[in-house]
Amino acid sequence: MNIGVLSLIIFLIIVAISYYTKINAGLLSIAGAIIIGRLSGLTDMEIYSGVNLNVYTSMLGMFIYSAALLSSGALQLFVRKFLSRFHVGPKVWPLVCFLFTSAFANCGPSSMGCTVIPIITMSIGMSIGCDPLPVGIITALAGISAFASPISDGGSALFGIGMGGGLSGNIRFMAWVGTFIAAIVAAIVVYIVFRCWTWKTPEGAESYQAEELPKFTQKQLITILSLPVFIVTFILTGWHVGMLVCIFTVILIAIGAVDQKDVLAKTQWGAILLVVGTGIYMGVCKSLGGVDVLAQAIESVSNPLTVSSVYSFTGGFLSFFSYALAVPIPSLTPTIVPVLESMDLGAGAQLATYSALIAGSFIATISPMSFAGACVIGHWSTLTNADESVRSKTFTKQLIISVICLAVVSIFFMTGILTALAG
Repeated sequence: MNIGVLSLIIFLIIVAISYYTKINAGLLSIAGAIIIGRLSGLTDMEIYSGVNLNVYTSMLGMFIYSAALLSSGALQLFVRKFLSRFHVGPKVWPLVCFLFTSAFANCGPSSMGCTVIPIITMSIGMSIGCDPLPVGIITALAGISAFASPISDGGSALFGIGMGGGLSGNIRFMAWVGTFIAAIVAAIVVYIVFRCWTWKTPEGAESYQAEELPKFTQKQLITILSLPVFIVTFILTGWHVGMLVCIFTVILIAIGAVDQKDVLAKTQWGAILLVVGTGIYMGVCKSLGGVDVLAQAIESVSNPLTVSSVYSFTGGFLSFFSYALAVPIPSLTPTIVPVLESMDLGAGAQLATYSALIAGSFIATISPMSFAGACVIGHWSTLTNADESVRSKTFTKQLIISVICLAVVSIFFMTGILTALAG
């Protein structure tokens, strides 16, 4: 059996073992990566070189910062004050989250929708009877809807990649609109899968409207105000979100607004290990050719009807284990023009396929091993303080949901909506 295919099978076994036991999937993945990597002749450096530092530094920073917000009690009090002024039912809360976050993210700070805003939306959702996981995923999808916005850094990069791949036409618009549509479709899928319309307001929740709430203490006020200050600073500087948020956490600790020991105690290190460990294993799997084998199998089913969907799913599959703008999009874009020309498809179809590739690649980042999904499961772990067994099962559930969303979005593109928009 091909060693790459074997590595994929072993990963599925690891996920299954973790699901039915209390062993951290990340810990199992690291052990599996070392064993299969060494038996295949990989060096230690080759085994851990697949680590996506962009994902992990963003995740680590947001884990610690959300722990700081909870440690001070500022986030809990903010949620109670919000609910005392605004009564939002659990059934419509995911819709509110998507609309607000998408509007905010499409104004420029797209990554905020996947990193910072879910801290608030998930906290409020828990208090009004929502399952925080789908709320977080839907919020993240709203942020993803702006990843390819023409006014974002991602939009500029995608324009350059498209031009370099020989594409012509309104590249900027098509790069954005495909992702925006895909985010809406995926959010609807999440809403349906989690049966969000069945959520009910818990007993006693109405008491938030009448209770007398204390004022923020000075430390809590400083902590909660650090959130908008952080957002503005990120917009103005454009620094890496994970590194910047670490700076803000250090400042909060240094001035005594939060206690360092309590922050570190509330940080979900088990969730961090879970994401990092599975990422290391999939890096080894990619080095052994497992990802390439599956990608080639997917591409082999392309025809004029399915080509956009195939590119969407292939790009998304690669994004489960890598950064969309670093691997799948620049790697697959140069193949679009020659592949579609061989099918006698013109510039409009080529541009639509590029849009589908971008959309699938970005939607897949809700995977718990990718950028947006890692932040969501991190906030979920911090808010719920779940044990290892529940955390592993939630990781698996989120991974399955991300696959379902990618599949539905990719199939949806077979309607030809992107070709119609490309003109």
